[in-house]
Amino acid sequence: MRMLCLLTLLLLAPLAAAQDIAPFEAFNTRRIQLSQRATWVLAGWATANLGAGALVSGNAERGTEDWYIGNMTMGWSAINLGIAIPGLLALRKEARTPLDIPGTFKAQRRTEMLYLLNTGLDLGYMGLGLWMQERGLHTAGEDGARLRGFGNAIIVQGAFLFAYDLVAYVAHSGHWSHKRDGLYRQLQFNGTSLSYRF
Repeated sequence: MRMLCLLTLLLLAPLAAAQDIAPFEAFNTRRIQLSQRATWVLAGWATANLGAGALVSGNAERGTEDWYIGNMTMGWSAINLGIAIPGLLALRKEARTPLDIPGTFKAQRRTEMLYLLNTGLDLGYMGLGLWMQERGLHTAGEDGARLRGFGNAIIVQGAFLFAYDLVAYVAHSGHWSHKRDGLYRQLQFNGTSLSYRF
């Protein structure tokens, strides 16, 4: 009888563990979906701006403010696309790699901090664009046109990225706030103490 009980416990232990981890897997699936959706938005914005920048630059006289706006828009968009495509590939790989419980908390924190840090950088981009635009107003010739054109393009790109990163941060933060109590209830403590700071 004792052997039968031991065998039953051994067979049921993986099932119990799978049930305990299921809420964390669902949480991670949704976190990855939110990041994928955001990254597709970035890729779409970058692609549209590559076309728009080429159109503006192609229809402007070389060395004018519009020509520089188009060129900076294309350059910035190429960088955004260079971030979005590897990001989508990394998220696809992450979706196939299950996380343990500590990994779930760490990934959530890292995701929120990334978007929050980026909102600060985006403000810096807009500040740089404003500075270039202002400096271009007091600079003659093609140098002034370049400063104004680059400045205007950077302001537009920075403003989009600020809104993008802020919305993504709010979405991830809201997902965490909505689900964290349920996740914490899944944690079981035995003879040792285990704590997570989040």
